[in-house]
Amino acid sequence: MPSLDGPHPVSSKLQVRLPIRIAKQLRIQGGDQFYWRVSDDEPDILQLLPAEVVERRYNAGERMEAAEREVAQELRVDDAQTHRPRGE
Repeated sequence: MPSLDGPHPVSSKLQVRLPIRIAKQLRIQGGDQFYWRVSDDEPDILQLLPAEVVERRYNAGERMEAAEREVAQELRVDDAQTHRPRGE
């Protein structure tokens, strides 16, 4: 398990401070954007995900779904051509 850094308080505006050491280690800079999520596996764990990672995974999923639709369409066309009545 990675070493812990903290505890760090949550401000009255519900903001948290990112330790400089961790920001440098992860190359996080001011203006970077993140998504928060609660872990599916451990509901007591809060995850911080870089927006570029989320967008890359989302786009990869969209590309995979488009490819699956294209293959399904090709299979339907091939199946329709294979099962034509004789004499056509």
